[in-house]
Amino acid sequence: MRQAGSQKRKVYRLKDGKRLLSVVLIFVAALVFLCTLARTVVNAQTAAEPLRVIVQPGDSLWSIADAHNHDGQVDIRQYIYQIKEVNNLSTSSLEPGQVLIIPAK
Repeated sequence: MRQAGSQKRKVYRLKDGKRLLSVVLIFVAALVFLCTLARTVVNAQTAAEPLRVIVQPGDSLWSIADAHNHDGQVDIRQYIYQIKEVNNLSTSSLEPGQVLIIPAK
């Protein structure tokens, strides 16, 4: 017997088909979120890693900067300046076999 003033709570239950659909949708949403997060982390790590280039005979800062400025977003002169700064170069002369760090844009 119930006491006066107490209320019966309604319990909502999903039927088997709706329950399965809910579980599948939650799983898919979690999977999409995790894949997006993983891709973002990988892209951030890849973009931030500087490239190392070994100077070949005949290479110049201009030719190296031009070869690695694929999309032309950065002014080539500014990119050469960045390469010189990263590598602590006071002049533009290079020696074959020298290793240069090419900064990420």
